[in-house]
Amino acid sequence: MKNIYIAFVSTPGIFASVIRTVLKQKYVHVAISLDLNLKTMLTHSRYLSCELVSIK
Repeated sequence: MKNIYIAFVSTPGIFASVIRTVLKQKYVHVAISLDLNLKTMLTHSRYLSCELVSIK
């Protein structure tokens, strides 16, 4: 069985800053990965409905 890794992220930007302030949370974004090294993650944003991100 494969594991699913969840990365909690504190994203930059004014919108994210407002959300962090209102919710009083450090992390306001989540990405998921099937890779233990988190080199390939699936994320969601306001601009793209679903995006696969690869980190080199």
